[in-house]
Amino acid sequence: MNVPSNRHEAAARHLLRQVRARATMCRAIGIVQVQRGCGPEEARDQLEQLACDVEATRMVTLVNAAAESRADPDVHWG
Repeated sequence: MNVPSNRHEAAARHLLRQVRARATMCRAIGIVQVQRGCGPEEARDQLEQLACDVEATRMVTLVNAAAESRADPDVHWG
């Protein structure tokens, strides 16, 4: 019996993460389509915009959290 190498295991884990991410995105597109009564392309565009907004919020939160540990007068910008 062949024992999978670390490289193969890492590749399999990466593939699994990608498949799960794709499945999650497909579910989200379906939800947006039903909720907003739009087609898949419009739903995907709306989700991409939402992802940008979420990422921007996450970045501001990280910066604020890092700034709180220092004497920063602009700690709560954004």
